[in-house]
Amino acid sequence: MNDWRDNNFDLIRLGAALQVAIGHTASHFRLWDALGPLGSVVSVFPGVPIFFVVSGLLVSRSFEQSHRLGDYLRNRCLRIYPALWVCLVVTAIGTAWLLSGELGEITPGRWLAWWGAQMSVAQFWQPAFLQGLGTHALNGSLWTITIELQYYIALPLLYSVLRLRTARGNVALIVCGLASLAVYLLVTTRRDWFPTWNSFALVTFALVPYLWIFILGMLIQRNLSRLRGLFAGKLLLWLAAYGVVTWLAHAAGWRIGGNAMNPASLLVLAGVVASAAFTLPSLGERLLRRNDLSYGIYIYHAPLLNLLLAAAVWRALALPVLLLLAGVAAAGSWWLVEKPFLRRKRHALRDVPAPAHPLPSDVHNARGHQEGVRHAKDIALPR
Repeated sequence: MNDWRDNNFDLIRLGAALQVAIGHTASHFRLWDALGPLGSVVSVFPGVPIFFVVSGLLVSRSFEQSHRLGDYLRNRCLRIYPALWVCLVVTAIGTAWLLSGELGEITPGRWLAWWGAQMSVAQFWQPAFLQGLGTHALNGSLWTITIELQYYIALPLLYSVLRLRTARGNVALIVCGLASLAVYLLVTTRRDWFPTWNSFALVTFALVPYLWIFILGMLIQRNLSRLRGLFAGKLLLWLAAYGVVTWLAHAAGWRIGGNAMNPASLLVLAGVVASAAFTLPSLGERLLRRNDLSYGIYIYHAPLLNLLLAAAVWRALALPVLLLLAGVAAAGSWWLVEKPFLRRKRHALRDVPAPAHPLPSDVHNARGHQEGVRHAKDIALPR
């Protein structure tokens, strides 16, 4: 599949972010029974594994198209950190102002250590002074950012060590993926092998157990031209196959949802993601107009959930109110933070439309940006 210009990846990411937000709200407000069949459908399309598959697919393509390692790293930082740092400031101030009574004793050293972790690569760390909040963390969802950042750093090493630009790259990736899968199975099925929380956390918040999920996306990306007929326009068939595998896995007693779902289901889910991206491929463009609210919803919904829990919002209103507030926060994040910074990416797989009246800095960078777009005109995205 050589033409990547039309796809639904923005729409898929939005769905994954909404799944995570709905799942967390349903868990904390005990809404799963009230959601009925809708809750069952939501639970078997876990957002985090979908994000990892999409990242493996798109970020590996981005790396292959980058002219220099520095451009690749710059683009990854522009994607993650500006919105993340603004979110950190906003949610920290909001929590200290509105939920100060739920915070534990904070020492300056502990605060600075936590702040440095959130600003760098250890977003999973939620110290004791935050555990009095409704979700027991300021923003517990950010543990996946730690995994994503590790993947961004490891990707160039994988290409170099495994010689992924050669014909044998697929074999090397599969072997690496199987090794990661073995660790994943150990972590998800033998919790008793880890005597302390710290020993378990060292593995849980590391890339290794999840690398095989990224590799599924990488394998799809590397072989997409040969797999076109398997994915394009075949979404209903893939959904049917996923339904069958899910039913069989459930009958066998395997986990069929969540971040630790069984590998057979996740393998087919990766096919669902790829097929959804290239079935009615212009749908995402028509619906979203290249506006990507997924990251904002993902990073803001958990702090907002803390506010709703503290306010003891009526259960029937919890989900619609959470989604409304998260949508507003995501829109602000996209138009005020993410979009301006994404326009500064170099040789991106997809250009971000410039404002109607460009700023002087936009004009200054326009020539170099247009050159990057010409290099990428026959492909598309990611973030």
